[in-house]
Amino acid sequence: MIDATAVNDADSLLDLQSVTKAYRLETRQFLAVKEISLQIKAGEFVCLLGPSGCGKSTLLRIIAGLNAVTSGVVSYHGQPLKGVNPYTTIVFQTFALYPWLTVQENVEIALKARGVAPAERVERALKLIDIVGLDGFESAYPRELSGGMRQKVGFARAMAVEPELLCLDEPFSALDVLSAEALRGELMELWLNKKIPTKAILMVTHNIEEAVFMADRIVIMGKDPGHIVTEIAVTLRHPRQRKDTAFQSLVDKVYAAVAGQSKPKEEALGTQPGQPGVTRPLPNSQLNAVAGLLEKLVDEGGRVDLYRMGGDLVLELDDLLPIVEAGDLLGFIRVHEGDLLLTPLGRAYADATILARKAIIAGRVLRLPVIGWIYEMLQRDDNGRVARDYFHDKLQADFGDEAEEQLDIAISWGRQAELFAYDADTRELYLESYEGNIAEKSLALAELYEAWPVLSRRDRVEGFKLLQRDDAEDFFLHLSAQDKSQLTLALAPGERKVWMRLLAPEEAVDVIQQAPGEEREGLLSLLDDKTRREVKGLLDYAEEHARDLINPRYARLRPYMTVDEAVSFLRRDARDRAQTIYYAYVTDAEERLLGTVTFRDLLITPGDKTVQEVMRTDVITAPEHLNQEALSELFARYNLQMIPVVDSEKRIKGVVSKE
Repeated sequence: MIDATAVNDADSLLDLQSVTKAYRLETRQFLAVKEISLQIKAGEFVCLLGPSGCGKSTLLRIIAGLNAVTSGVVSYHGQPLKGVNPYTTIVFQTFALYPWLTVQENVEIALKARGVAPAERVERALKLIDIVGLDGFESAYPRELSGGMRQKVGFARAMAVEPELLCLDEPFSALDVLSAEALRGELMELWLNKKIPTKAILMVTHNIEEAVFMADRIVIMGKDPGHIVTEIAVTLRHPRQRKDTAFQSLVDKVYAAVAGQSKPKEEALGTQPGQPGVTRPLPNSQLNAVAGLLEKLVDEGGRVDLYRMGGDLVLELDDLLPIVEAGDLLGFIRVHEGDLLLTPLGRAYADATILARKAIIAGRVLRLPVIGWIYEMLQRDDNGRVARDYFHDKLQADFGDEAEEQLDIAISWGRQAELFAYDADTRELYLESYEGNIAEKSLALAELYEAWPVLSRRDRVEGFKLLQRDDAEDFFLHLSAQDKSQLTLALAPGERKVWMRLLAPEEAVDVIQQAPGEEREGLLSLLDDKTRREVKGLLDYAEEHARDLINPRYARLRPYMTVDEAVSFLRRDARDRAQTIYYAYVTDAEERLLGTVTFRDLLITPGDKTVQEVMRTDVITAPEHLNQEALSELFARYNLQMIPVVDSEKRIKGVVSKE
């Protein structure tokens, strides 16, 4: 909460102290805004910024005296506000002009309501029309004007009564991009050059760049219920340039404040409708938009600045935040310090096939209390059909007027997850017809995808065995080559055939080389004839060159030599060396096919040289593709000390190991 008393009251126009606005529906009360404390001073341009539904417009109407507060105090010039605020006018996001009146008459009507004499009305109206750049259009009707020109008429009408506080409710949102940009510039010129009789401007917006471009202070609001999160002062000098580093840095800071951090799981999910606790509303986003966001994150390496993501996708804040919130709620992304982070589950979903995506989505969506509750109600019905009105009435107790929208979102998500469908003719929700329990299958697959990175080998096998056959095959094909090898070898010999036949030849080589010697022939026999011949050739090639692995200076380890075999040869030959330098060369293709480290070059230091001397004289330039993660795992396995060696381009060239 902002402490209003901490601000200098000398130039204060407006003070809000602990303002709360509640609406009552039957026996339930809904909070639009809660405990809002805010002060606006003369000479300030203040922006209210926040996601849809956070109470920005409600707060604006309270300030204008159009809505009464439930509790708290609204003061203007130190006096409690009662009724409509005579010192304030509002420009709405829609043009709100009388279509049967001309431009001049639309401006004059505000003065007429204040009892201004006709001659003075005409004079003041014409002056304002000229100020906003509509000279010559006095007799035109709204239908003859462009959107930007109509909004200029709205500005002129609002300023006709010479308000001390001009309130703007997303005044540029209904305009095209070019018209909005032009009107912003014209408004700022009027404000900065004091060409309008206004002491302060309060603007509601969902456009972060717009707020940073225009405001002196940005008040950021959160929702459920509406509250002030923080305030950010904008000290950039006018005219402000969007491409300036300071401007972009401030936009990034505001994005981080608006997006916040990912909430703990229990708090984020909430409770089912009708249960104690808070029932969290579903974000108004399509699941395919979330999928698009995940694919973009994968392309960006799993982490991207939220501000840059909005720019790349050409999405306004109100369009981007629901997608981010949905992805966070489903466990696909996390928000941290203004950055979007891709979770392991999110990466698995982005990489998965269509079948696996459906299963993951179904499992995640079923965890959401509102959708899980709908699914349970449908399961309890003998026919698996329940009237839409039943769900609407129940949701209304938690969401009030937003119940209809929440039900529409739940139906959309449930249909996309193929959990249930909706019959528009009968206005009924009904269960989709599937063999088996789709919920249990989907949950099992989704849980395994999510937990796989941290499971022990034994738990991975047990989880894999719980999957249905189709799900298991799809899951197996999605795994890395290394995980396929480990999983196949962990299964009982009688369970391996189907999985061996899903392997590429290079993957089969990896499995066979990691298997105990007595099991290798058995694994080979599980392959079809064509694959078996190819795998046998690769194995023979590796064995043929195994004798030539070590020489006094360089050694060549062939592409299909396993890590264990390579290290065994290495340690046997180098046991009397005090220091050893390993170079692991891995190409993208080999890493993808083998899923493990492939040694290409190995340099063993002469015993009479120090590591530092070798680094200066004998270091070989490494290729770009060095599998650092796999290399780290290798050194940890054999209890070797790893010291990265970095070249001038900050690229890892090798590692030093002390035996």
